[in-house]
Parts: sequence; C-alpha cells; structure tokens
Amino acid sequence: MKLEDALEIEIADHLRKMEIRQKKGSDYANDDCLANFKATAEVMLALKRNGMEIDLTTPHGVAIFHQILKMLRRLNLYQKKTAPENESLDDTFLDASNYLDLEKECYIDYMEEANDSVPCEAKDEDKLASDDPASPSYKKVEKWLKA
Repeated sequence: MKLEDALEIEIADHLRKMEIRQKKGSDYANDDCLANFKATAEVMLALKRNGMEIDLTTPHGVAIFHQILKMLRRLNLYQKKTAPENESLDDTFLDASNYLDLEKECYIDYMEEANDSVPCEAKDEDKLASDDPASPSYKKVEKWLKA
C-alpha cells in the first residue's frame, strides 16, 4: 500500500470517528466531554468506599458496569432535556433491561461453574428466585436446594 493511500484511508476514518464522537458525546456528556468518565469513576469509588466494589474480572460484574453506564447516559439525557442524537431513549431502556438479564444469566453461569453453589439470596427455601414454578430461575434454584 502506498503512503498516500494509507493516509487517505486514515483521514476518512478520522472524519467518521469525529462524527460518531460528536453524536455520542452529546448523549453521554454535558459541557464537559469527559463528564461521563468522571461520573463513572465517582460511582465506582462510592461503591468501593461502601464495601460494594464491582468485580470487573467476572462477567456479571462487567454486566453491572454496563448498567451503570446506561444509567449515567439516561441521567445526562434527562438533565439536558433534549432528544438523543445517537440511540433513542427507548433503546437505552431496552439496553439497560438487557444488561440486567445478562447479569442474571452471567451470575447463574458463574454459580454453576463454582461447583453448583447456591446464590446467597436463594439459600432460603421460602425465597426462591421466582414465584412461578415454570420459570427457569425457579427450576434452577429448586435444583440447587434439592442437591
């Protein structure tokens, strides 16, 4: 590849990156383009100070982290009182819900890999994960309780 061709590709990519950054930046930040990063760090620090540090070395910890990012995006959009430029608020609600589901699935998978341990909230037979006996989480906890 010739240098001129490589530079042409990089300039085009740079222009596309700046366009995306401008769109997403307005959805995730206020006047301070780094506000989202700063707020995320503050939330993570507050959780750590209060003994609720998120373990980002686990899949469910990563899912929790993504939920925090979506929450901060929503808060920023509410504060600005403007329509999002990148993804709709409805999509953000769905993303947040998906991350919660993914967290649950990652946690169940994590617990299964940890010698079929029972999640702490499921140890009491009266407190099954779901009241619906047909639900997968009910069946999973029921299996753990009978083991």
